Amino acid sequence: MIGLVLRQRSLPAMFESKKSTKMQKLRLVLLIWALVIITTVTTREWIGVTSTVTHKLAKAINKFALRLYMQLPKNENHLISPLSISVAMGMVYLGAKHETAQEMELALGYNDEQLYNGDIHKGFQNILHNIERSKEGYELIVANSMFYQSDSLILNCYKKTLEEIYKAEITETDFANNGEKSVNEINSWVDKNTHHEIKQLFESPLSSDTRLVLVNAVYFQGAWVSEFLLKEGTFYNNGQNPKSVPLMYLRHEVPFAYIEDLDAKVIELPYNGTYISMFVILPVMKDGILNLERRLSSKILEQVTEKLTKTTVDVTLPKFTLSYKKELSETLQSLGLLSLFSEEKADLSGINGGRDMFVSHVKHHATIEVNEKGSMATAATGVGIIGFTYQPNFYAHHPFFFFIKDKRTGIILFTGCVNEL
Repeated sequence: MIGLVLRQRSLPAMFESKKSTKMQKLRLVLLIWALVIITTVTTREWIGVTSTVTHKLAKAINKFALRLYMQLPKNENHLISPLSISVAMGMVYLGAKHETAQEMELALGYNDEQLYNGDIHKGFQNILHNIERSKEGYELIVANSMFYQSDSLILNCYKKTLEEIYKAEITETDFANNGEKSVNEINSWVDKNTHHEIKQLFESPLSSDTRLVLVNAVYFQGAWVSEFLLKEGTFYNNGQNPKSVPLMYLRHEVPFAYIEDLDAKVIELPYNGTYISMFVILPVMKDGILNLERRLSSKILEQVTEKLTKTTVDVTLPKFTLSYKKELSETLQSLGLLSLFSEEKADLSGINGGRDMFVSHVKHHATIEVNEKGSMATAATGVGIIGFTYQPNFYAHHPFFFFIKDKRTGIILFTGCVNEL
């Protein structure tokens, strides 16, 4: 979940109400919620259309994701959805102009891939068009929605593009006079689009000066190609403190490698349907997660996934559930999104036609559950790949890094770290 609040700056005196000279405020709350759940799956046909623009956008999303991840606090569990955050920021970028748009292009990785306004939205359109399909064994859905104050000015062209490009549902509501009803409407939308896994996104009404809420939900459910067996075992929290936990065990031929430069083992665990996989990067040292994270980059991850070799491996992985909430305003500013949060400099005139809106608040919430059935849910730097002449093992008894990737587009859907159970 991401919450993003925009406020409207004070109007010139000639436009102010004679009864009041107080600054009017306009808030836009952007909520991104990401869910990964273990369950049985339905069968749908995946219709795949990829393009150069889509692949370039995927690279930008992944690069931004790793930069964002590196800003998170250390020594704790993490989980973010790069796709969810990036789709939401794409909807904001749709309304950004001038300096604000330029900062977003730089911070979100668009410039690195030579992507510009039209290409970016075309790329998201391609991704959303094709990602809402299922192959036998998994289901992946992305849903967007906008709830706006009924008497607020929102440009028709902005609403139309949200509907056509981002497939957003547009709903009028009344935050100012009936906040409880507005919250119930949003909670109902979230409940429906998360298959009833999240029933209440808001526990109380939003501020009466809220004018716009954008919501994005990413839902994934999938089953492993090869199911695990369960057994009790030990996981070393923070790489030091032993704890008895349920462990998943499997001996199977899977893509695997030892990465010398990371001093880590990497394994790919595919879901049914062939396009979605979980990749787990396990440092050799029990307390090696911080050293591993310092060496990670989007280029390293891309190189690692390309050079795995199918090998029979003894795999042990803890059964785990993560729920991660993070306020991202300061983190995004540290990545260069400065004017977006500035009352004086923000230019989001593509939303309402005026330079009177700025972002004041951003939140993210992602959830993942992994068990023996499945989940709901080249570079200048050299990476040494070393083969094995004996049957290797992958015993994830201590902190590890993981990500779930759509291999057709290359987009990282979810990424995180299990540090403590």
